[in-house]
Amino acid sequence: DRLLKFGMDMLPTLFQVVNSGASLYVCYGCLSVVNKLVYYNKPDSLHGLIKDINVASFLAGVFTRNDYHILLLALQIAQTVLEKLSNVLMNSFIKEGVLFAIDGLLTPDNCSEFIFPTGNGLECKNSVGREGMRCLCYAFDTRQSGSTSDSRTCNVDKNSIHNLAEHIKMKYFPAELNSSQSLVTDVLQDLRNASMAISDLLNSCANEGAPDDQKEEELSNIMREAVLQLCGNEPVSTFELIESGIIKALLNYLTNGQYLSPCALANLAHGYAVQKRFETFARMSLSSADPVSNDLPLSLLVRKLQCALSTVETFPVIGGYAPRQRGSYAAVPSGCCTMYPCLRVHFVRGEQETCLVDYSADAVTVDPFCLVGEIEHYLRPKVNQKRVEPSEANVQASDQGKSVPTQASVDADSLPGISMELEA
Repeated sequence: DRLLKFGMDMLPTLFQVVNSGASLYVCYGCLSVVNKLVYYNKPDSLHGLIKDINVASFLAGVFTRNDYHILLLALQIAQTVLEKLSNVLMNSFIKEGVLFAIDGLLTPDNCSEFIFPTGNGLECKNSVGREGMRCLCYAFDTRQSGSTSDSRTCNVDKNSIHNLAEHIKMKYFPAELNSSQSLVTDVLQDLRNASMAISDLLNSCANEGAPDDQKEEELSNIMREAVLQLCGNEPVSTFELIESGIIKALLNYLTNGQYLSPCALANLAHGYAVQKRFETFARMSLSSADPVSNDLPLSLLVRKLQCALSTVETFPVIGGYAPRQRGSYAAVPSGCCTMYPCLRVHFVRGEQETCLVDYSADAVTVDPFCLVGEIEHYLRPKVNQKRVEPSEANVQASDQGKSVPTQASVDADSLPGISMELEA
């Protein structure tokens, strides 16, 4: 089947592009292809197509995109895969936070406005750099209609997002899932309970002032159970790890709840308590309860934290927490707003490039997806001609009427070197 072979070749790449933080236009194009692939494949073929791909985790990240078009495509993909493979994917949709995100679309008052847009601001959200701001409804329109009125009219009915989300929740999930407690798995609920218990005990110890051996032992037992839960046979998803609050609880446990206190280092009692906590945590995380396993709990925990760190900005977790807005301004190549972080680049002239101007001014923001030729076009007028020294200004001014200096061409290979750092 050619469609199946095409899907097996393209689907992992499409998922990777979307997860890499691509622009809305690229993301919309990839999701449109994914939507067609899951729609036209039969259930058996679709199961073979996605058996090695975590579709639920992918969709959970897509649901955080700040655009109606993206949200509608994500809902359409979710509806299609549930219609064909509901018995296979239903549990993973709960575990990875897809149902949590869909419920958030139905209750926008409880969600961040950065995640779920409520206004008609598509022109600000859909930036394509040099092509200008256009609605995603016309992303694949090859006609040059950027100045016409139809390119500014969105065809997406915002009520359709709410209606489709409600349809998915009511049709493909049991009625008991309508309660907020049933939107999460048992693993997530257990980790939440452990986090709250740790926080309560730490607050109690802080109020009493002096360490209590009985409470310390109770803290150690709860933390040991949480570590066993995180590193047990049942996998813990990134959504469950972040939403449970266990990361913050672990940080408070290891730092005695004073990791933000500037005076903590000068407190000897605090230092002694932290030392004892680290010793206890080392004993429980550097010894495996499973003699067959080659991985220590600490190694597994670090992997989970690394995975969470790479995806924490795109998951709809922790109600009421507003994620950092990712929009920024790119001075290079043409000065435009982007929906993704730009690079702060400091252009430096090489030692042998004496024919170029030493363009070592302040760092400028660069679109990470622009072409090398566009950077060259930006730099050429700035490095192509030597700067005029103040002492030579009068001499050159008097010679302007006699001769016109010829600009020397700059090859792409002679561009100054660059050092880059991500924009904060």
